[in-house]
Amino acid sequence: MGENKGFICMNEIDLNLPLTDGPVELIKSRVTNPPALTQILLEGRRFTAKQAVEIGLIDIAVPNSAVFETALGIAHRVSPKAQLGGQVYAVIKQTKNRVAIEALRKGGLSPVKFELSKL
Repeated sequence: MGENKGFICMNEIDLNLPLTDGPVELIKSRVTNPPALTQILLEGRRFTAKQAVEIGLIDIAVPNSAVFETALGIAHRVSPKAQLGGQVYAVIKQTKNRVAIEALRKGGLSPVKFELSKL
C-alpha cells in the first residue's frame, strides 16, 4: 500500500451494511489483536498505511512512487516458491486460510434478519 496518502477501512458499519462470515473471517485471519479487530469491524476506523502494517491488516507500506516496483519485486521473490504448478504453495496457503475460505464458500448473510423498506 502506498504510504503517502490514502487509508484503508471497512466502513460497512457506517453504511449500515452487514458483513457476511467470509469477509469477517478474512480480516480475523490477518488481524489477531482484539481491540484492532473491533476498531476495524465495529467502529469503521480508517487506518493509514503505517497503522495498517502495525496491526497486520496489510503486509507492507511503501512510498506511493514505489508501489508497483515493490509489488513486482515481491512477485519475483515469491513466484519461484510456486513451482511445479503451484500445488504445494496452494495447499499451504489454503491450509493457512482454511477458516476464511470455508466461510467464503458458504456464502450467504450472517444470521441477521433484515426488514426491507416498503417505499
